[in-house]
Amino acid sequence: MAKLPLNFPLKWIIIAVCLIFSGLFFTNEKIMTA
Repeated sequence: MAKLPLNFPLKWIIIAVCLIFSGLFFTNEKIMTA
C-alpha cells in the first residue's frame, strides 16, 4: 500500500471509500433488477 503524506486529509479517504461502496451498491442494484 502506498504511503500517504502525514498531512493527507483523512476526510478525503472517507469520502473516496463512501463513493466506492455506493458505486458498488448501485452496480449490484442494477444487476439484480436487470
